[in-house]
Amino acid sequence: MTTYELAKAMENELRSWRRELHRHPELGRNEHFAQEFICARLDEMGIPYQREATAVLALIRGRKEHPLIGLRADMDALPIREQTGLPFASQNDGCMHACGHDCHMAMLLGAAQLLQGMRDELDCSVRLIFQPAEETVTGAASIIGHPALQGMDTVFAIHIWSYLELGKISLEAGPRMAAAGAFKIHIRGRNSHCGRPQDGADAVLAAANVVQALQSVVSRRMDPFAPVVLNIGKMTAGTAFNIMAGEAELAGTTRYFDPALTETLPRLIGEIAAHAAAEVGAEAKLEYESRVPPVINDTTCSALAEQAVAKMGAPAVTSQLQETMISEDFSLFMGEAPGCLAFLGGRNEAAGQCWPHHHERFDVDEAALPIGTALYVQYALEAAQHFA
Repeated sequence: MTTYELAKAMENELRSWRRELHRHPELGRNEHFAQEFICARLDEMGIPYQREATAVLALIRGRKEHPLIGLRADMDALPIREQTGLPFASQNDGCMHACGHDCHMAMLLGAAQLLQGMRDELDCSVRLIFQPAEETVTGAASIIGHPALQGMDTVFAIHIWSYLELGKISLEAGPRMAAAGAFKIHIRGRNSHCGRPQDGADAVLAAANVVQALQSVVSRRMDPFAPVVLNIGKMTAGTAFNIMAGEAELAGTTRYFDPALTETLPRLIGEIAAHAAAEVGAEAKLEYESRVPPVINDTTCSALAEQAVAKMGAPAVTSQLQETMISEDFSLFMGEAPGCLAFLGGRNEAAGQCWPHHHERFDVDEAALPIGTALYVQYALEAAQHFA
């Protein structure tokens, strides 16, 4: 049987797992239900594991200790109130699996069951990585130095993708997901009565100046052929309608692919913010954090993933997909071992499963679950031969 036929035979189980995880979403670092659910399934499969905070690190021992193939799924949900109307909708009000991590966990559990069943013929070992807190791009960093994650020859992940039709898989080599930085700009002016503006320095006006001025970073200071995003997503200021605010705070993010921008962007943001605030007598100080590097698929690993798609016997084809400015902390694992992240199509417009990620009506076609499960398994088989 092909790996897809094996996965297809357990489709009901995959759907059941996904739906149970979907009912009980949890925010990053609080994935207690998910951890217990995963560990219970691994116990049933006879697969040993370790807990690290809310992460689960498991090992399938094949006939050989090496190659060691890493397979990763993320676990956390989002602070969104679900409005899908699904019979298995979130039971945790204000929290929702609106990015497909429930599917990722179910598919990796399915792959674990299949790989454990063929371990006596498996010429490698497989490290299963159930990772928390991907949505805050902090979960990978919390476990990356764990001894269980040392010595991997390659690492592979799947992200179900609502922008890609069911049956299509994107796994091109090169840049796939952007690097991410996070920043805050603290603005200090002087409080005064709004009727005597000459006595103060308006932090609200300074913040508005800063927001406007920062638009020039991308439009006038960046190479137009090098994609960059600079977004201010939050502004906090003021205490009353008739008081000139003395303090304000802006929070935002940067997204990019060029590693040189890790240093260039905070320098430009800090300089421009300081000048824009000074125009109205205020001060601006930047607090900047580089969160994760870009996801860049290794050429060899991407080719192995393409072989896996061709051999797994699924109703799926490789499809070209432009890189995205969304970020993913899977890139940190790829800094430890060569790897590949695959986008798995889950879009079905006829069924209404076409809402974007992070939307309150997000859903995917569950027919993608056995495809993803088979891809995890087949990648491990292909990588075992290549890295032998």
